Amino acid sequence: MTNPKSWVGILSISIIIFSSCSSEEDQPTPPSGPKIQRTSNLPSQYAGKSINKIGCEQVEQKSYEIKVWNPYTSQKFNGDVIVNGYSKFNGEIPQSRDKAIVIIDSFDNLGFNYLLFIADSFPQSYARVKMELLSGSNSFQFPMLSDIDNSEGANIVVKHESIQCGANSSMDTTFGEVVFWLAEDQNCGNIYVELVGNNKRYAGFITRYFQFPDIAVCGSRGCANFVLNVGNYEYSAFCDDKNWGPVTVTVSEDFCRRVNLK
Repeated sequence: MTNPKSWVGILSISIIIFSSCSSEEDQPTPPSGPKIQRTSNLPSQYAGKSINKIGCEQVEQKSYEIKVWNPYTSQKFNGDVIVNGYSKFNGEIPQSRDKAIVIIDSFDNLGFNYLLFIADSFPQSYARVKMELLSGSNSFQFPMLSDIDNSEGANIVVKHESIQCGANSSMDTTFGEVVFWLAEDQNCGNIYVELVGNNKRYAGFITRYFQFPDIAVCGSRGCANFVLNVGNYEYSAFCDDKNWGPVTVTVSEDFCRRVNLK
């Protein structure tokens, strides 16, 4: 017959061993170091839209403040501000800087991070906002545009080792707008408009005309609307039996140039 005291001893040893194993498993995982992103993480697609990169800027620290407002139109629209895949704001975009949306947070990564604007509604054929990024001593302002199929994004690089944006990637650029429109019916169907400049080609359609006293403004539906870097462009337009150009048009900073095809 087994001595009861021996069972007590075995049980005690088992409890000690079990307790020892449990205490090791319950130890918290040592914290990992900061995430380092050495290459651009800006997606090519997001929320069903193609993402066009407008540039890259470098900052000294991870903490940031982003202001978002709409100085371009009196019409209201909603939008989503995305940082590294997370929505930081979704709602109506205010129309002046003193009432701007303010987002205060920190970037996830040392090295590359990304920032997007996704419009949820469109006052015209597109929606455009101005963003201001403040991070330490760094400060940048830049526009971002979103339409039904496309949105714009940017990389923000937090200083780490030798990670850099790369050459010719700054967002320190200026933009203007041009709208091509009709003040009378040309009786030739939709008019195709093409612009060439800055080693790029842009295209759009005019699908309606305006009757006096109505006139088109930048963003008016049924017009060929473009938001472009400041500079000179050459445009041509044609329909079934008519054509216009090529003619040079100048895009000026924060200015809407209206071109009435006659």
